[in-house]
Amino acid sequence: NHPPQQQQPFQQQLMLPLPPPPQNPAQPATTSAPTSGPSLEDLVKQMAANNLQFQQRTDSSIQTLQTQIGQLATSMNAMQQAQGSNQLPAQTVVNPNVPNSNVSAISLRS
Repeated sequence: NHPPQQQQPFQQQLMLPLPPPPQNPAQPATTSAPTSGPSLEDLVKQMAANNLQFQQRTDSSIQTLQTQIGQLATSMNAMQQAQGSNQLPAQTVVNPNVPNSNVSAISLRS
């Protein structure tokens, strides 16, 4: 058995003694010496410019990928319509970009 604890109001439970204020003597305000590097404002401007360039390159890359995916979808649709089914053609198809390529393939059937 524990002796009953007195319930203190909530605000009194949270009150802790404050540490004493620092004992610094009054010092005159000093300005920091100029640094040899770029200012904070210049760094922020440079970072914003770099961020904008990155975003523009990313947007351009996404646009290129969307165009290429659209071209692939168009090619796949044309191949499916030529075959009349959802299967890839069993016969070879000449690569329109490299008509005289020396690549061979063998298809095995079971």
